[in-house]
Amino acid sequence: MHYARLLQRCINTPLMIEESKLQVLTSEVFLKLLANEPIDRSQPTPAVPDTIQYDTLCIIPVYGSLVNKNGVGSSGITSYEYIQAQILNLIDNGITTIGFDISSGGGEAQGSFPLTDLIYSLPSKFNVDTFAFSDSSACSAAYSIMAACKKVYATDMASVGSIGTIITLMDTTKADSQDGIKYEILRSKSDKAPYQPMEGITDKARQHAEDMLKAWDTKFNNTIVTYRPQVSLENINKLNGASILAKDSLQYGLVDQIVHNLDEVLTLYQNPSTNNSSSTNTGTAMATQEETLTKLVEAQTQLASLKASAELDIKSAIKLEQARCLAILEAKETFNVSNTTAINAIKQGFSLDMVTAMFTEIKANMDASTVIVTNTANMSSASPGMVANLQALVKEQAEPKNLGGGLFSMADLLNGMSDVAQGVE
Repeated sequence: MHYARLLQRCINTPLMIEESKLQVLTSEVFLKLLANEPIDRSQPTPAVPDTIQYDTLCIIPVYGSLVNKNGVGSSGITSYEYIQAQILNLIDNGITTIGFDISSGGGEAQGSFPLTDLIYSLPSKFNVDTFAFSDSSACSAAYSIMAACKKVYATDMASVGSIGTIITLMDTTKADSQDGIKYEILRSKSDKAPYQPMEGITDKARQHAEDMLKAWDTKFNNTIVTYRPQVSLENINKLNGASILAKDSLQYGLVDQIVHNLDEVLTLYQNPSTNNSSSTNTGTAMATQEETLTKLVEAQTQLASLKASAELDIKSAIKLEQARCLAILEAKETFNVSNTTAINAIKQGFSLDMVTAMFTEIKANMDASTVIVTNTANMSSASPGMVANLQALVKEQAEPKNLGGGLFSMADLLNGMSDVAQGVE
């Protein structure tokens, strides 16, 4: 009966455990229990280590396989229930900083998140600072404990991550047949306990397991993103459930800082002044980096907004300029002025109103000059007074005129009139 309960906690139930640890449990425990083989108990089950206290700072060891409630096993076990009891006891005794020394490949999914939610709430709810450290393994359910802490430290070759869930389904029908055992399972309802190893892995059992896996995986992913906003869902999916070295996990945000050992972490919390003066080992520096990153994101957002606004303004200005140029070219046709005159008006940035006024005056002067040119064709018969008046008119019109808001000399006007007279467009 004792072993049956152990199997129930490992078979057909969601586990948040690293592959290497699962292989050990499968070969040394699960398969032996299923085959009715004795489990090697020559090595005693390791005792759960006690907490280590330094004044108002205390370290809670998180070692071995993780289970929901207190249990037994040949590979060492720490229960979520036990860890929670330690946390609450330390708070009652005035501890202000709790660290978790993690060496675990994970374990049961059930019970893990109530514990990690408590750890995540410690700074805000109990004013207790938290950190996690690992120099070996902090994977799957053990990583969720690590991620719930305010700061995360690890040695460079420690293994972290393995963010995912797994369910083991076993088919014992062949073994039972060889042993001459036949089972008949009766259910009061069709979906009651869809998986039983002695009747094989049915489609319904497989679908049930896959649905459960999906639900637990979504919960796991969203929890990690909530605990550590610097870890994106995109990066979690990139890791695809794998565990990686801590030195490689920095780029994914799984770890805050690489350290040499736990003593180095304790120095950061026991000597705040030393911590503040260090360029690589300071919580202040980390906070500054986070603030800088936040400001950078805000600046990038503002820049993107300004860029989009500028692009709209540019497009609008281009449309307005195109409309102005087309209107001036249409006015050129209406007043029968030369291309040169129209292009000059476009280059100088004249508005349509200015161009209309200017072209009107040019045309009027052109019409008046026709009379002058006609009269000068017979200058030999002109009276001295007429010649004097014509000279005065030419002198007067040699001065620049303000036509339509722009300065044009008589030479400009005569050039324009000459173009029209010669039929130049």
